[in-house]
Amino acid sequence: MKSLSHPNIISLKEPRIKAELNRLSSTSSSQPTFSALTMEYAAKGSFIKLIKSLKGLPEDMARVYFLQLLDALDYLHNTCKICHRDIKLDNILLNGEFDLKLSDFGFAREFELPEKEDEGKLVGTSSYLLPEMIERRPYLATNADLFALGITLFGMVSCFLPFESAGPGDHIYWMLKKRKYADFWKTQADRRSKLLPAEPEKAVSPEFKDLINRMLEHNPKQRLCNIKEIKNHPWCRGPLMEPETIASLIKDAGKTKRPRSKIF
Repeated sequence: MKSLSHPNIISLKEPRIKAELNRLSSTSSSQPTFSALTMEYAAKGSFIKLIKSLKGLPEDMARVYFLQLLDALDYLHNTCKICHRDIKLDNILLNGEFDLKLSDFGFAREFELPEKEDEGKLVGTSSYLLPEMIERRPYLATNADLFALGITLFGMVSCFLPFESAGPGDHIYWMLKKRKYADFWKTQADRRSKLLPAEPEKAVSPEFKDLINRMLEHNPKQRLCNIKEIKNHPWCRGPLMEPETIASLIKDAGKTKRPRSKIF
């Protein structure tokens, strides 16, 4: 983390510090110590709370944050040669200017080019793991980050995750594996009506559906897992919500009660 410097990655403000823990009740002459990291303060807190408050972000707002997250991953992968390995909504924060901050580098690791495949190691959060990892097949950690990014984008817009696991036992992911896209998206519309019954139906654009379908493709050779190609996808080139509108929506969202969610 000390080596990282990017506007959309949480920064380490001070070196690691150690201090004695003064236990007044201790009868021992030696005091235990604790370690701490001083990190950048994300004044607007959890990104996932914002998603809940808005019952899913409008696509032009989600596009702003997706591109910020994509820029952060571009920097990690192509400049720093670092894989995050736990991309998920829970690890995203907002600063005082409502910009996205990627956090939690507990699973991160460096890699060298050419990147070597991992042999079936399960690293990350179950709902975000790519199929090769679940099926214990060799995979690239950079691809794992980008598959998890697709899950994250779906959650930004939908206010729930698309499936529990990208594995053979998950019937929703099976639809994607077999490319039954119409069934997949109809199922997601039905799930929204059950998870958020008080909310109206939410239509998503064909470009959004296509990007999700391609980023979550089961076959890694056909999956959209190249940062440059993702940035050039038609959905990513769509309109962006103005910063003033984002700030206004976030302020209004803070005044509303967040819905309960069975997924987040």
